[in-house]
Amino acid sequence: MDLHIDFLRVEENNAFIIGMGHNYRQNGDVMADPDMEIRIFPNTQMAEALTFQLDSLGIYQRVYQDNKVDISLKKDLNSFLDKWLTKIR
Repeated sequence: MDLHIDFLRVEENNAFIIGMGHNYRQNGDVMADPDMEIRIFPNTQMAEALTFQLDSLGIYQRVYQDNKVDISLKKDLNSFLDKWLTKIR
């Protein structure tokens, strides 16, 4: 599958948010397989997973919600992101 990377917005301290995902069509609908929002910190060459979506299983997860951080989810999604980027590379 093709990899799509979209620039979403700039945040403070030169950080920015991208969307990254693989997509396919099912019955005319675009399906995320997976899709993530990722915060990039160019000054420190670091990244942080913010969201994860996998449409075939009906999964949508957010690390930050209502001014709270889901630490366990953050760890899991950053681990997934690391593995995904390693496979892509």
